[in-house]
Amino acid sequence: MTKPPSQLPPLPSIAVLLVASALSLWTFPTLHELDVVATIETFTTPALRAGCSSWTPSVDLIGRIRLSLGLSIFSLSAYRIFLSEGATVKSTYLPESKLKPATFRLTGFKGQCSFTFWCWNLLGTSFLLSGYATTVAVRGNEVNPWVLRLALLTFEASAPLAFLVSAVVRYALWPNALKHGPEGTAIFRFWVARVVHNANVLAVLIEVCLLGQIPVIPAHFSLAIMFGVAYAIFAWSFARWWSPKDGPHYFYFFLDPTIGVKGTYALLALMAVLVFCYGVFCLVDGILEHLGGGIVTHLLGMAVCLSAVCRFRD
Repeated sequence: MTKPPSQLPPLPSIAVLLVASALSLWTFPTLHELDVVATIETFTTPALRAGCSSWTPSVDLIGRIRLSLGLSIFSLSAYRIFLSEGATVKSTYLPESKLKPATFRLTGFKGQCSFTFWCWNLLGTSFLLSGYATTVAVRGNEVNPWVLRLALLTFEASAPLAFLVSAVVRYALWPNALKHGPEGTAIFRFWVARVVHNANVLAVLIEVCLLGQIPVIPAHFSLAIMFGVAYAIFAWSFARWWSPKDGPHYFYFFLDPTIGVKGTYALLALMAVLVFCYGVFCLVDGILEHLGGGIVTHLLGMAVCLSAVCRFRD
């Protein structure tokens, strides 16, 4: 009788996650450090200031747009959960994997469990929190400090990850799928996939270029690592949930616990990419902040960023 593949990750991979978690907790900002940045002024200062631009949004409008973006994001997620027929996923693994490839459908809440939708819903949470904080503050009411802290942290985590998801799809996943012909890219051409892989970046750029000045602090890079660790733990814990009759499955080959040290190296690379992407976003955010100019300059900056990471067709 064939021994079923182990669902437990190899010890080196566990060690990587433990070290990454310890590093993240050690460098995680204190409440005092958060409160220095997560202020009412942070969420109510427009990106386009009067005197520098022909159009400057009111603080009330900024809050309403943020809430609208958050509600739009979760509306799409709700559609995917309750109304969509779901997506067909074919698991593929490395030749040395002991897992059996299978085709299964992701319906209901299972459709929210990919890394893409984790990032998508985190971004929606960020907009709802920042929109709520802005609309409450503009009416002269006090905002709970935890709302401000969480609004800052969720944006710092989700904004760089939005660019990471879109860039990986454009430059890695889509070209690789295209090698198998139009059928290979069908999952990326599905309208829901097009939205979550492109509108995420658009929403972030609307915030950074047109609405406010919510910062992404370089010293808070541990947020990216913690998000990656959390997703890896989730993927290992729920591997048998996707298709119980076929055994454990993983969306991403590098989380496969049966490929040994290759999986560990891939996890190290993932953590490095997350931190690198966080750093690149901090750099771009800083450039946009000091770019100056009016709405035309900011729109041109948005266009450059969108054209660099978005993709809609083969």
